[in-house]
Amino acid sequence: MRAQFQVLVMPFRLTPTAPEFAVLKRTDAEYWQFVAGGGEDRETPLEAASRETEEELGITSSGRIMPLDSMATVPKECFADVDKWGSDIYVIPEHCFAVEVGDSDITLSREHTEFRWVGYEEARNLLRWDSNRNALWELNERLKGKRPPNKPMSCCTAAIVGLALANRHRSTEQSLPFCRNTMEIKELRQSELNQLLELYRHLHESDDPLPPDDVVKAIWNDIQDDQNDNCFGLFEDGILVSSCVLCIIPNLTRGCKPYGVIENVVTHSDFRRRGFGKAILEHALDHAWRQGCYKVMLLTGQKNEDTYRFYESAGFDRHAKQAFLARPKPAEQAPEADAS
Repeated sequence: MRAQFQVLVMPFRLTPTAPEFAVLKRTDAEYWQFVAGGGEDRETPLEAASRETEEELGITSSGRIMPLDSMATVPKECFADVDKWGSDIYVIPEHCFAVEVGDSDITLSREHTEFRWVGYEEARNLLRWDSNRNALWELNERLKGKRPPNKPMSCCTAAIVGLALANRHRSTEQSLPFCRNTMEIKELRQSELNQLLELYRHLHESDDPLPPDDVVKAIWNDIQDDQNDNCFGLFEDGILVSSCVLCIIPNLTRGCKPYGVIENVVTHSDFRRRGFGKAILEHALDHAWRQGCYKVMLLTGQKNEDTYRFYESAGFDRHAKQAFLARPKPAEQAPEADAS
């Protein structure tokens, strides 16, 4: 069954002068676009992007897919079999990705008749859809400064050179924004508590002190034993760089469908703006949908537009409901004893 999302994947390669992008001409409509398609069954958007890249370009993209922040919606009338989605679905999200093709040979599927390697301006002029052009702009901006001045080099090498000059204090292993060779998302195990606590140092500028170690470990054991309390982690090169918690709440309304609450969304400060936060949230949402949740809620204490757009790009709607928050009142000071 087709999943309720669409993916867009932009193939690119680096040249000595500027990045180039592969635009594809559709067989059935004869307009130009990037790789596009829908998710299948229980695929995550990242998995769907990898599959579509292999099907439409003949390229195994494992480890080379780069999530982008760009987001669009597509009317459901553009797709077949939408009657299975329910009458309350009007549009579905389109998640955007990029893939470095490098020297790989593109082998088109029957969906397209030809492709062209073109620069940014020509690609904008050829593309039919605004959503493609918006995502292209983001990718082009991300690639600025990541290409060599004199000779071609791989995307990963270019990333090392560009970021090493700007951030000499960081290791090159932490400065590869386009490489996904070892990215892994999974539910955290009992033995990974210390890594999670270290990552939580990047969640709040200041936080309450932890209780004694035995108390912390007991709480972590309870979380591990609760099948409705899911703590996910994203690892890059074996390092825990992003995490979130998804709590699934049993429910007696909405046909007894459960709902989810996401908390403690955090990405290590050295790994931000590289798609990791969006990837961990999409993984959590996919898990919630597979558990039958009819909605997932999330709160943020940030008051800036960039944060709002980030959560929207991951699939959340800031206008759907109004959130309210209550905290316990400070304990009143006990009256002093009468000294008389």
